[in-house]
Amino acid sequence: FTSSGGTHPLHPRADGMLYDGERIPLHRDLQQVLKDYTKAVMAERPADVVEWSASYFGNLAREAARKESPNAALARSAPSEFRRLPVEIQDRISDVFLAYDKDMSGFINKREFWTMLKEVGAFFGVQPSEKEAEDQLKAMDMNSDLVLSWFEFASAQARWLKAKGVK
Repeated sequence: FTSSGGTHPLHPRADGMLYDGERIPLHRDLQQVLKDYTKAVMAERPADVVEWSASYFGNLAREAARKESPNAALARSAPSEFRRLPVEIQDRISDVFLAYDKDMSGFINKREFWTMLKEVGAFFGVQPSEKEAEDQLKAMDMNSDLVLSWFEFASAQARWLKAKGVK
């Protein structure tokens, strides 16, 4: 395969040039990412390499996002009323969301919400009923899918704090 007319079997180019590190600047972390990936896929030997790879890189992305700063990542996607709150309050609300999003899906599902209400209620000596929990979830759930996205959770907390006079 040469630059004088040959093509790469996986990435042919009209001009016949190969892709290489000398012609295309590579991200400084790419070599290590690919090295780690190659070692992992060789060690695991998955039956479905594409499905396994999707899971591998998904887990890698979630790990990197958590290392970044979970609160900073959430703040970027928060509603404007939330972003107007003092940063320390934003951080506390973010911490609560991250603590109860046990499966790290980016949503608080019905089970996680129920756990949160029971634990918060116990802190105040109050035990909410399942009906109260379901009603509260429905009130906060803007799109009626019975899970709370970060946006829905942050919006509800910001509205509640505003109603309580917190600025």
